[in-house]
Amino acid sequence: MAKAKKKHQESDAEGLFHRLKANPPLFIGTIAILVLVIVAFVFLPAIPNIGDGADRANPAFGYYGDIPINVMQDNYFGRTVDLFSRYGFFSGNDSTMWQQAFYMALTHTAVLDEMKKAGYKAPEEQVNREMAQHPDFLENGRFSVTKYRNYDKNRLSSLWKATEEDYIEKQYKNAYGGLPVSTGEKKLIGEMSSLERTFRMVMFPRSAYPDSEVASYGASNPAPFNMVHLSKITLGSEKDARQVRDSVLNGSMNFEDAARTRSTDVSYKDQGGDMGVRMAFDIYTMIPDETERQTVLSLKNGEYSDIVKDPNGWAFYRAEQNPYAADLSQSENLAKVRAYMSQMAGGVVEGWLVARAEEFVSRLGEDGFEQAAEDAGLEIKLFGPVSLNYGNLPVFNTLDTNDAAFREAIYNENFWHRAFTVPLDSPSAPFTLGTDVVILEALEETVKDETGKALTADFFVRHRSDSINEADIRTAVTSSEKTRDNFLMTYFQASITSQF
Repeated sequence: MAKAKKKHQESDAEGLFHRLKANPPLFIGTIAILVLVIVAFVFLPAIPNIGDGADRANPAFGYYGDIPINVMQDNYFGRTVDLFSRYGFFSGNDSTMWQQAFYMALTHTAVLDEMKKAGYKAPEEQVNREMAQHPDFLENGRFSVTKYRNYDKNRLSSLWKATEEDYIEKQYKNAYGGLPVSTGEKKLIGEMSSLERTFRMVMFPRSAYPDSEVASYGASNPAPFNMVHLSKITLGSEKDARQVRDSVLNGSMNFEDAARTRSTDVSYKDQGGDMGVRMAFDIYTMIPDETERQTVLSLKNGEYSDIVKDPNGWAFYRAEQNPYAADLSQSENLAKVRAYMSQMAGGVVEGWLVARAEEFVSRLGEDGFEQAAEDAGLEIKLFGPVSLNYGNLPVFNTLDTNDAAFREAIYNENFWHRAFTVPLDSPSAPFTLGTDVVILEALEETVKDETGKALTADFFVRHRSDSINEADIRTAVTSSEKTRDNFLMTYFQASITSQF
């Protein structure tokens, strides 16, 4: 049995970025958090110095009031583009990367401007406290006066300004978003994320159910799979349907002509009412009443049904040939039986899959997991580390939703229960996941240290506030009369002059 590790060794920043990249739909909201948390402290020479908006060579991508939104190495816009590029959220100078960075910078500028007009100033003492937590000034987890004094003075000034802006924006969003998160709630979130597991899993998909079993089921339950060839005429009222039926039976109207001229069923009227040859279960939804349905499905060649209730009105049918048993040696018919079983007899298929999965488990002691999977022709899926993350929340490590199996898992309570109760190095009992049967084995268990738990808790606080408010704030800013959005034209012009 693998021993549980006591420390979580992954870099906190790397883990955070891993979680973000695993959740593209939440990208815009969560990346804004990273810009506030990390970008304010990144000053690396990778941004083209586009400079002041008044300079033709250094254009503004837009304005908030009279404030230009342009790119410089040490401003929010520039640092955001740099972050996107460095951590691979976009490729190269992708226009989407620049546009998202622009809208984030526009929102950032608007928030600072509104706070300034409201007369708010960040308390110097509070900004100093924030600065004291910066990694560049820490030694063995504590603030180092020596490191602070030896820091580059120009960079220190930029860092202090960025920290101040970050603090002001946080205060705006805290006020906008309501009550702050309590210390107890933050601690709970940190503890929830602390235990992580890595797994391997094998799946027994419904598609593995063999044709021989499908044919056996069809032969044992023939009624839904009898082949019938019917024609129908549908009308809006029972009275009209009976009148047309009587006219057809007494010979005053031809069935095909009546279907083309009187039937309201657009699917079959142009074919003279002919529905073609189909399996009996295809007719089930057309005739809700079971007694009426069985009467129609039993019609012999040339016989007419009485008037029956139809979802679209009232109808009567004519049999074009006698019903006959389906040839289950034909792949087309087997596919139809399989489709029926998927909807109406899923328990039969699941029972067969569970039996195969139990056979797999019984062989593990003798063959081992890898050999048993190879012998059974099964793919082993490796995933993790993940915490108990129902709903795939981005504040924790997440499942890969590009994999259909995990899309089924994220809201499956049974999946998470099995995953975090099965003993290490022991297979779970077979259980259903979506339409498949799976077996899980926990390979390794890790426990985050206090720093890792604190990072997750802090990210949760920021993500909660940001996910609720970011879209509203951005909408208000972009629709404001103060906003001038020149992004597309500026980006296009800068691109053709090779500034990017």
